[in-house]
Amino acid sequence: APDAPFLAAGFGFGNLCETCYATFGQAVCKEDNTLAGFERLMTEIEKMKRFGFTDNEVERAKTELLSQYETAMKQAETRKNAQFVNPLIYNFFDNEPFMDPTTEYEYADAILQQLSAPLINQGVAELIGPENMVVLYTAPEREGMVHPTADEIKAVITGVENAEIERPAGEDVPEAFLDAASLAGSKASRSEGLYGSTVAELANGVKVVMLPTDYEQDRISFNIYKKGGQSLISDEDMYSFESNIWALYQQNTGVSDFSSTTVMKMLSGKQLSVNPYIDSYRHGVSGVSTGKDLETALQLAYLYFADPRFDQNEYDQGVNQIKALLPNLESTPDWQ
Repeated sequence: APDAPFLAAGFGFGNLCETCYATFGQAVCKEDNTLAGFERLMTEIEKMKRFGFTDNEVERAKTELLSQYETAMKQAETRKNAQFVNPLIYNFFDNEPFMDPTTEYEYADAILQQLSAPLINQGVAELIGPENMVVLYTAPEREGMVHPTADEIKAVITGVENAEIERPAGEDVPEAFLDAASLAGSKASRSEGLYGSTVAELANGVKVVMLPTDYEQDRISFNIYKKGGQSLISDEDMYSFESNIWALYQQNTGVSDFSSTTVMKMLSGKQLSVNPYIDSYRHGVSGVSTGKDLETALQLAYLYFADPRFDQNEYDQGVNQIKALLPNLESTPDWQ
């Protein structure tokens, strides 16, 4: 949200180096609200420790993880050399097993079936604690900027540990973006195209070129475009489509009536990517998908055309992120 006290935040478990495994959280705070950003981060971590994850949240995560293994298994025969490098390095240096994608999928499926929300929450609660806690604070050195003291940071940690925190409310996540049966279609004429492709011409004049290949198994790519792009945008409006602003808006926005966070949850377990784009002389929607997720990918593509979303708060969130970063650019070594 635009009024969030930090620009970005995250939490996880992993190796800080070869010999140190740690639980870590990170927040990129606004300069005028550092302690508030840190307090929000610690509050969210405390919520995780006290209340854990719901059954639906755990199932979405398990479905997403297993879907990644399933896609890797289906694409095993068309892997590129680069996809072998890191697994072989980890096997040689860290003694991690090197398995074919089918075996990995089978192991992942067996392990995930044994994981439940109570079991995961028990582990999370044990991993989050005050023991051996280290707080690293980094910020630019600039005249007039006030930095929090060590005592102020400690006070935030103590305050959050003793605070009364409400259990997060549950959320019903929609299963589909639209009812495809409610859409009216029309007959299309078909003809043979170049290189073994099939060309379908729709009633509205749109031409669809379909080309089967064996370059990569279980991968469907599509690009729906029209000539025009940025050449159709007026000079006074061009600044609104500067690449950084456009990219941040795409990152923060959703589609139709669905916010970005809702879209992210709805796509759990689905291996697809659909994005609108504006090039110099073309604009449209492009995407990639597995075979089983093509229906969802096409629903998203349809909504980007038929019901695009503009939410002022989502736009302001991206603008505020840029405003927070700009003051520090002049102090970077490569500033020109």
